[in-house]
This record gives sequence, structure tokens and C-alpha cells, in this order.
Amino acid sequence: MLLYVLAWVGHQASQAWTGLWLLGLDTVDAALCVGSGLMAAEGVMIDPSVKAYLLFYHKRIMLGVLGLALVLSVWAL
Repeated sequence: MLLYVLAWVGHQASQAWTGLWLLGLDTVDAALCVGSGLMAAEGVMIDPSVKAYLLFYHKRIMLGVLGLALVLSVWAL
């Protein structure tokens, strides 16, 4: 987002393209991280109370960040 603001202020297309590529790559990276985290969730060997109280919020934040990345990527296109 910062590169988009800088490109808008400076009227530079190269910064806008760089921002678009970084946003796209970050969205793909977030999707891969969420996928691997969801696949590994059952195999995590920690105390059930930690899993219930900590990983519950971690999973929600992880999915929220992926959703935000997808929304921003669609907006940028």
C-alpha cells in the first residue's frame, strides 16, 4: 500500500507496478502459509488448553490477514 501511495503522490508508474507485484506475491505467500497451517493444525502436539485459547485466535487472525490480502489484491487490479 505504501508503494501505491508513493506512486500516486509522485506519479510514477514503475512504483505502482512494483507495488502490484509485491501485493500479488504476498497474497500468494499468505495463501500458502494459511494452507500449510490448516493442514498441520491437527498434528500440533501442545497442551489442549493452549490449543483452545491461543491457536483459536491465531487461526482467526491468519484467515483475516489472508482475506485482507485478497481484498487488496482485487482492489489493486
